[in-house]
Amino acid sequence: MRTEHSLKDWGLLAILVVFWGSTFLMIAIAVETIPPLTLSAARLVLASLVLLITLKISGETLPPLYLREAQFKRVNPVWFSLLGIGLIGNALPFLLLAWGQTQIPSSIASIYLGFSPLTTLILAHFLIRGEPITRTSALGFALGFAGICALMGPSAWSQFSLHAGTLVYQIAIIIGAVFMGLSNVIAKRMDRVEPLGAATGLTLLASIIITPLALVIDRPWDLTPSPQSLVMVVLLGLLPTGLANVIFFVLIRRTGAVFLALVNYLTIPWAVLMGMVFLSERPGWNALFALILILSGVAISQSRARRAAR
Repeated sequence: MRTEHSLKDWGLLAILVVFWGSTFLMIAIAVETIPPLTLSAARLVLASLVLLITLKISGETLPPLYLREAQFKRVNPVWFSLLGIGLIGNALPFLLLAWGQTQIPSSIASIYLGFSPLTTLILAHFLIRGEPITRTSALGFALGFAGICALMGPSAWSQFSLHAGTLVYQIAIIIGAVFMGLSNVIAKRMDRVEPLGAATGLTLLASIIITPLALVIDRPWDLTPSPQSLVMVVLLGLLPTGLANVIFFVLIRRTGAVFLALVNYLTIPWAVLMGMVFLSERPGWNALFALILILSGVAISQSRARRAAR
């Protein structure tokens, strides 16, 4: 991979940060009149359309569904991995994040999601050979966890129950972050496959899983969403869920994973800024302190990967 990055690389990275960092603002507006389940299904269906069109234009294809061995065919194991990533890395986190944001400000939710790369770190130690936890990475995880504790505040920990105000919504977002971290580990263990085809496949599977549930439980045709919420649903599907995945794979091919890791540092501050500017959110000092701890933890935990890449 190149060590010098062009203006185009930085421009694509900035677009990715804006798209992913604005997700929390879009969700906060959308869930005002659209249930979390329907919101999650809609953004996945729209993203699937974007990725299918991109796949067609690029000339790439989905991974083969079957593999032939002698005179027999068996299901390609890649699709089992894609199913796991689609469920654990997309469908469930999208639903948990949207549900959590019915009570949690967008800026706070974005800080909680910063726990995702740190979760990958701890899970990789047990599930991926050759990626043990070192003193440095353990320090990074400890800082990130301290940030979560600081963000939840002492009152939440002293009343740890499902009836303690917004605690259950905070826990839902944290579980979503853990699921995303686990999906990263599944992706690392998966057989090598063309990234755009993989992204399209897992998004399709996630939409197939969650859409029937939304139709049965929410009955979307009976809803009366506001125009603002409808616009946010479309933007969520097209930009941070669909187009952002395309940009992600373009960037990772051009620059590699180390440069792309900058997204982990920049997305959360951007999301906090969007909440402050457009939703008049004012995170307290504990939130800002937590933001510093979590970003420091991510930076320290990824320092080993950056040294290895160099």
